[in-house]
Amino acid sequence: MMVAVYWTAGRVYREMRLFDQALACFSTVLEIAKAIGSIGLQAACYYDMGRTYNKLHNYNKALDYYKQSLNAYMKTGEERGQADVYNNIGNLYSSLGDNGQAMVNYKNALCIFEKFGEECKQAGVYKNIGFVFFSLGDNGQAMENYKHALCIYEKLEEEHKQAEVYNSIGLVYGFLGDNGQAMENYKHALCIHEKFGEECRQADVFGNIGVVFYSLGDGGQAMMNYKKALCIFRKFGEEHGQATAYYNIANIARFYNPVEAMELYRSALAFFQKRGNVILQAETWNNIGILYLNMSEHPEAEKSLKESLRLFELVFMNLGSLEKLKITVIETYIKTYRCLFYVSIILDKPEQALLASEQGRSRALKDSLQKKYGLESNAPSDEDTRYTSSLISEDNTSFVVICLSIKWLHLFTLASGKPLVTESSIIPMLCHFIAESGHDEGGIIVGRELSLTACFSVLNVILLAEPAEVLRAMEKVEPEFTRHPRSQTIKQGNHVTFGCAASGRPQPRITWLYNGGDALPQGSHQLSNGSLNVAAVYNNVSYEGLYTCLASSEAGMAQANASLIVDGESKVMMVISLLFCDRQIKEE
Repeated sequence: MMVAVYWTAGRVYREMRLFDQALACFSTVLEIAKAIGSIGLQAACYYDMGRTYNKLHNYNKALDYYKQSLNAYMKTGEERGQADVYNNIGNLYSSLGDNGQAMVNYKNALCIFEKFGEECKQAGVYKNIGFVFFSLGDNGQAMENYKHALCIYEKLEEEHKQAEVYNSIGLVYGFLGDNGQAMENYKHALCIHEKFGEECRQADVFGNIGVVFYSLGDGGQAMMNYKKALCIFRKFGEEHGQATAYYNIANIARFYNPVEAMELYRSALAFFQKRGNVILQAETWNNIGILYLNMSEHPEAEKSLKESLRLFELVFMNLGSLEKLKITVIETYIKTYRCLFYVSIILDKPEQALLASEQGRSRALKDSLQKKYGLESNAPSDEDTRYTSSLISEDNTSFVVICLSIKWLHLFTLASGKPLVTESSIIPMLCHFIAESGHDEGGIIVGRELSLTACFSVLNVILLAEPAEVLRAMEKVEPEFTRHPRSQTIKQGNHVTFGCAASGRPQPRITWLYNGGDALPQGSHQLSNGSLNVAAVYNNVSYEGLYTCLASSEAGMAQANASLIVDGESKVMMVISLLFCDRQIKEE
């Protein structure tokens, strides 16, 4: 009787996030279990203590208690208990980024659950395995496992579990660029979570819906959903959710209020540092660096970007043979190197600029060439391949790759800043590699239409170029409107199109805001060319007001405003100003 009371109290305290009280209760149960010699009770108690430490993010203690629980269950021969522990150990390793160990433990759990026909728990493990594949960038395997889980939950009529999988499937579709399917799955999830009053999980979905709207260029709707999520996460003290919401809101606020955006990024960063999430810290430092660059605080930008690169390098070094995830990380932190290059030019640090170019691209090129031509350190090689390997070794700082556009590949020596002089044997190999890849592979970006002959031509021309000319060509160009939206007055019931187009280097992204940040009116949609189509009246609501077109890129941002008046005189004159600036739930 006493055991049941303490045990129940411990679980209740844990749900209330009163972890010290929960551990005290479980410790009392453990003492009783040891006193009466009940190994099974000890196993269950170790398991609950492991779960509690896991929620405290004390992963070492959590793993220790899980292993003690597993050993005790093995002594008693209780396989179902072992399966539960294997699943939670898998969750722990997944949180630590050790996907290999996570998968081993999930498969152990799945094998036992299948043996005993525990379908609901099988579905939970399928969902967890799906998350591992999603983390590895294997969206096909992630989707397959999520759909296995969804099928079982539908069969068992487990609605709230279905909602979690709908949310996960929405994430996969989002990464695949299918925003329609992503939104459909998120809405399924939201509907079920609202039915059961699961507020924190509603917040997760609101955040993901915000991401979809942001990718569609609807900053107003994105902001509205992010703020809904943040409000709920604050209510329940959910730190990771708050951090993600701060980060996403800052991504929008940086366009019109850089000071507010800086505060939000730093709030997010504090949470990411507390949880030890290195990759999110790296991404946040990157955004802080870009924000400082936009504010012309170049020394602070340099410091922030360097910290981002230091953290990205830690992530990259720990990825091992996870090639798909490596590519994702490379794509992200090459952008940071590009920003550091630009800041270095402004600060008159040409050597650092060239070093940033080398570090951002030659590592990726080296890895790609090694895999392509078998130049790993343990691979046999003849004289030619040994020569090629030495050229792309990390110790040889004379091999530099600078990518200026989607059609050009540039090779320079770092030490002298002069064009690379090399034996002809390396050029055919590089050209063959580029011609076959035809896409961004490990930092090389070339146009798909480039033939082998064109590659030779490009290399020959660039090898004769002067470094100063290349540096000038690499300079970013702030966005500039080539077509401005104009204020309009129209009759009720009509539609209006605000035209908008911009140029720059890199090509700017067009987004629209309504009345300084509100969600775009229902019935409006952005066209593929960047223009905005708006109904003058939709569901008996007039959409007069100020429409803002934002053209943004790493080089800066341009803003153009236009007003819409329905059956009346224009209240707002068109103003154009140019500004320089640039979670998933695991089943226990």
